[in-house]
Amino acid sequence: MRTALKYILINAVILLTIFLALEFFSYLIVSKYPLFYNYKFNYLDEMNNRLFTDLDPNLGYTHQSKFVPQESDKNILLGLREGSVDLKNGFVTMQFLVPNKKTLKIAILGSSSTDPFLFNGNWSYFFHNNLKTKGIPHIIYNGAVSGYNAHQVLFKLVRDVFTLDKMDIIILYHGSNDFLGNSDIVKVHPAIHPYQAYLFTELAGETSAVAPEPLFLPNAQVIERSLRRRILSSRYGLQYGVENKNYIESYLKNLSYMSAIAKLNGASFFYISEAYLETETQRIAQPHPFKEKKSVEEGIRDFLKTLSSKMYQTDYAFSIQQALPKKQIFYDAVHLNDDGNKALATEIENILHKHMPTSLGL
Repeated sequence: MRTALKYILINAVILLTIFLALEFFSYLIVSKYPLFYNYKFNYLDEMNNRLFTDLDPNLGYTHQSKFVPQESDKNILLGLREGSVDLKNGFVTMQFLVPNKKTLKIAILGSSSTDPFLFNGNWSYFFHNNLKTKGIPHIIYNGAVSGYNAHQVLFKLVRDVFTLDKMDIIILYHGSNDFLGNSDIVKVHPAIHPYQAYLFTELAGETSAVAPEPLFLPNAQVIERSLRRRILSSRYGLQYGVENKNYIESYLKNLSYMSAIAKLNGASFFYISEAYLETETQRIAQPHPFKEKKSVEEGIRDFLKTLSSKMYQTDYAFSIQQALPKKQIFYDAVHLNDDGNKALATEIENILHKHMPTSLGL
């Protein structure tokens, strides 16, 4: 027994030495990452966030089905709020049921500003509390996933929402991800998320412009990837479809498709354009890990302004930009703190009150 254990330990040390030596010499060649270990966590970079490591054949990625928040995650507001139930299929539910009363079925879609795991549950948590306080029976299915662009949201609506339940209301709070500089669409291919592009470039043996940060022995991984692509040929080619440079029109068409699909399934569709930071007086002063580059924030703001100016012709699109308080509620260009999300939830509820049939209990 001791001899076998000694043999295993010797071989483990030899293997470890080989790997460390490979990393050291790779570092001398490429010097791209720190030696041996590279931990570079970006809260809103889905490829480098352990919350988004589950792959989806159609949407690219989704929440990790076995995700358990760690103590350190509380500092970056990562995790579900009390009363939220993760269905392990890309939806989180919150409900308030009353016997013998109609239960309102609501699906909420969006990206990081609505994702139930981020920013203390975002506005959907406070929306749920508002309905509960008023005694309105409801089930909320929050299917928002950080980083999703409008095409991903559209496909999730088609594939999942109406299979999940007979919905009364669909709410989409979204917008900034379809601005090219926000890194959630591939240039001239807005239907493709960079995460999806990375997965298929790896499969096709090509080099991806965007890839997850390697963790262990990162420089050796750079060498390994380069050699693999040069030596091993792939049986696969790669195509992204017809180029589309008109991101605004593409986005508006997707909204019209979602509205039509909701109507076809007997549900009311509400699009709420994502609110954005207008002045620096609205920016939260204390340090936080969410700040984007100034050029990206300006691009997001311009994109959302242009989008809002073109929505007036529809009966399902709304802006709450002017209704939000003019105080420090923004972490960055679009992400709100609890005060901002409470105000957003109230404004969305007011829109539903005004436009929904009274038979739905609102």
